[in-house]
Order: sequence, then structure tokens, then C-alpha cells
Amino acid sequence: MRQLNPFANIPTIMTAEEIIEFAHNKSVRLSMKSSLRIKRVERSRIREIARLQEFTKQVKIKMGDAVEQFPSIDRLHPFYSELTEILVGTDKLKQSLGAVHNCKPAIDDITDRHSQAIKLSQDDRQMKKSLRAAKGRISSILRATARNLDFIIEAKKKLSRLPGIAPNIPSIVCAGFPNVGKSTLVRNVSTAEPEIAYYPFTTRQV
Repeated sequence: MRQLNPFANIPTIMTAEEIIEFAHNKSVRLSMKSSLRIKRVERSRIREIARLQEFTKQVKIKMGDAVEQFPSIDRLHPFYSELTEILVGTDKLKQSLGAVHNCKPAIDDITDRHSQAIKLSQDDRQMKKSLRAAKGRISSILRATARNLDFIIEAKKKLSRLPGIAPNIPSIVCAGFPNVGKSTLVRNVSTAEPEIAYYPFTTRQV
């Protein structure tokens, strides 16, 4: 039933530092095929622009895992909406998701400006300098929103552990006094495997 939990299939969300390292490694490993007829400075220009674009692409993909892959909070079933409010705080979660999403225009602007600077450069060292500057500024944006990413990661951990329910299918609640055999009954009449012990309060969460 976990697949019924809207938070169960969110992909792994990286921290700010993990995103920076991942994107950097992807960009430096990028290999370019270019004609030998092209001058060395032009090959350098093509390579550095491609590396900057790859860095930006990977950053945005990983940020997208934190935002676009999260279910819409406003469209959640009341059961999951209430649990989201109780476990992590709906307003705080929305704020963090919005803060991460709002980083993208600034990242695109940095990429465009530094790509243009690389295009206009006639010196290989200046191209590399522009690439490093762009990566540094994009990394600064990520670090500035690191707390929001950390909050989203923790929210995902808590919410992904919630049980899956089908709201439109009638459900039975097995409730009663402690140590009267509720878990034994549930185990015998369903596929669930609750903890059974001689002491009370074996069921401690939903």
C-alpha cells in the first residue's frame, strides 16, 4: 500500500554541497568532439561553454528533484494534508519549496552572462576564469538556500514513511484498550504484520 502514499516515490534529494559536487564532477568529465580544423581557442570556447551548461543543467535537475517531484501540497487528500501539517508544517514546507524553486531564474541569468563572456574571450585562461566564476556564483546561490533543501530532505524522510491509504475504499479501525489482542486480530485477518508482544503499546505509530 506504500504506493498510495503520495510522498513514497519522491527521488533522493541532495544537499546543497552534494548538488555542487555532483554537478561539478559531471561537467569536468564532459568530453567534446570537435573538428581538428577548428582553432584551439575555438575548441576551448566550445568546451568551456558546454561545461558551464552541463553544470547548470545538473544543478537544475537535482533542484527539480526537490521541488517538481514533490506532490502539490494544496492538492493532497485531507488525510495527508493534516499529517503534513502535524509532522513538518505545511507553511514551512511550501516556503522551502518556493525558495528553492525561485533560485532557478538567478542561475539561468548567471549562466547566460558568463556564457556570453566566454564567447567574447580570446584567451583560454580567461575562459576558464569565467567558468570558475559562474560555478562559484551558482554554488553561492545553492549554499544560500541550503537550509531550505535540508528541511525538504527531512520532510521527505518523515512523509515517505506514512502508510498508503485509499480514501475512497471503506476502512476498518481496530481500536480498544491496551493488551487486549488488537495486533493479533489484525495479523490474523489481514496481510499486515504488526508487532505482537506480551507488553502493551506495541503499536506506536500510524
